[in-house]
Amino acid sequence: MSLGFGRIQANALAAVGSFLTLPVTLFFAWLSDRINNRGLAVSIAIATYLIALIVLRVAQMHVDKWSKFGLWTIVNGLAVGYHPIHNAWIQMNCQNAAERSISVACDDRY
Repeated sequence: MSLGFGRIQANALAAVGSFLTLPVTLFFAWLSDRINNRGLAVSIAIATYLIALIVLRVAQMHVDKWSKFGLWTIVNGLAVGYHPIHNAWIQMNCQNAAERSISVACDDRY
């Protein structure tokens, strides 16, 4: 609504970014399996998300509301691409259940 859209339109448009998380997550999972390196896939996913955040921060003051919507949609779509790979990486690299619990608890997303 802060971009000037009505309540119903804003809710509908906000769902687009969430919908994009599915193909983004599947892409990074495919990439992780393809390169067979979970750590690198997590790093690429996080780097992609950070680049999108930087572009958003730099560009949002200079664009119209539809471009802002596009920027925010991209950021929201990329926001969770690394979570499933990161969890798989933790599961594969931790030696026991206690270590896994600590590793998951230390991740600030949980």
